[in-house]
Parts: sequence; structure tokens; C-alpha cells
Amino acid sequence: MSYPSFEQFYFLTDGKLHEVAEVQKQYEIDPHSIVNFKGRMFCPECRQAELRFTHQTHARTAFLSKIPSSQHREGCPYIHNYATKKELSVYISTLSKTQIQDRLEATLNRLIPNQHTNHTTSPRGIQQHPLIFKKQEENKHSTVKRLIPHKSLYSWFNREIEGEIFIFYGKVRLHVESFTPKKSSNNSTLYRLIVQTKRHEVWRYRTKIFRHTIKDEIDENRIYDLAVFGHIEFFDNKPQLKTETLTSIYFRESTPD
Repeated sequence: MSYPSFEQFYFLTDGKLHEVAEVQKQYEIDPHSIVNFKGRMFCPECRQAELRFTHQTHARTAFLSKIPSSQHREGCPYIHNYATKKELSVYISTLSKTQIQDRLEATLNRLIPNQHTNHTTSPRGIQQHPLIFKKQEENKHSTVKRLIPHKSLYSWFNREIEGEIFIFYGKVRLHVESFTPKKSSNNSTLYRLIVQTKRHEVWRYRTKIFRHTIKDEIDENRIYDLAVFGHIEFFDNKPQLKTETLTSIYFRESTPD
């Protein structure tokens, strides 16, 4: 799998990380206004490679891509190929609950740094970039590095990505919903997380996450940073986020921007 695109960028104007959804929103208001971003959007990691914007259509989501004449700084994680679904499935199967939680926390520290962390803060056990892992090359005694695909919860979900594994991330509001499966023989209570994202200053339904018998402790009045190792499945034409394991989800109380 290869996704030569970015959903975040380093904005030269204010020296902060921003989401491509912000550029798309501005494009929808006034297509000509995105000239304010031209020449000011760079790789969110090395901050050297210049990026360009491609707007959303009915067939694709908005994305940023590297300008061909621009180059990433040596050591930037975006010089590596994205991991395939098979590679990610094998990799996740080797991780313990603690290792998954640490990697998701470290990913949030990179993608949504808060007042308690910085862009490079990593928890215990994470010695390299949290979106990079090593895999053994087939029939060889060497390893190669792979980049974990990651997708903002503010981006558009279409069937093109259904079943593909990402680390989904974003600032969200959460609500715990209980239900009894229709085919349940013992009337057991199960749970799911209802995820809302903010659009045009209003919190709106985005997706739901099945949590089986786990009832997460949530304060519905608070905003959370959320990271999920999972994939999208469509039910009744609505995208639902499936975790790869019941422990491949991490959330923390968010801090003001």
C-alpha cells in the first residue's frame, strides 16, 4: 500500500501543526483564499519538504502531497514506504497491550502535542519514531523500515479505504452507549463509543467504535485526544471504526490549543 499524502502540515506562518481539513474548509468558503497557504505548508516532521494541496471531490478526500522538486530531510520518517495491511496485521499481532498503548500515546504526542508533552516526547519502551517499525525482509537476513498509515478523524471516509489499517487520531468528544445485541441469548449488555468531531464550531457525530463488554470511563463534557489502531467498515452506508484488538485504543483528556 502506498499513500504519498499528508493530512497534517507545518505552517510556516505560525510555526504550528495544522490539519488538511482546515485548508479544505477554507477552500469551500473561497477557493482563491488558499493562496495564503501556498509556499507555507511543509512536512510535519522534517519541516523541509514543501507540500501542495489537492481539494476534495465526490471521489476522493482532500490531501497534501510533496512537491516533486522538494526533498525531505535525511532521517525523516516520510522517506519510508507505507506498511501494507498484511505487514500491519502481522506487526500488531506481536505487540502486547502495554506496547500498543505506548505506541498510541507516543503517536498522539507527535500528532497532537499538548501542554504536558512536546513534539518528540515518547513514553517508556518507544525508542524510535512511533509511526515507524521494522520488518524482516522475506528470504533475507535484513530488516526494512515501514511507515504506519495514519488518518485524521476529521478526514472524509470513503469505501476506498474500507478494511485498510490506520492509526486514526483526533480531538473528539466521546459518549458511551450501551446496547443488547438482537441475537443475544443471555441479554448481555455491550458497549460502543460514539465519536463526535467539531465542524463549523459544532460537535457532530463522526463514527462509533465497538467496545464489546468494556465500559470506558468518559466525561461527556470534556474533549479528548483519541488514537485508534483500526480500520473502517461500512454499515447502512455509515462508516464505523473497528479496533484491531480491544486494547488498540488510547484516549486522554485534551488541553486547549
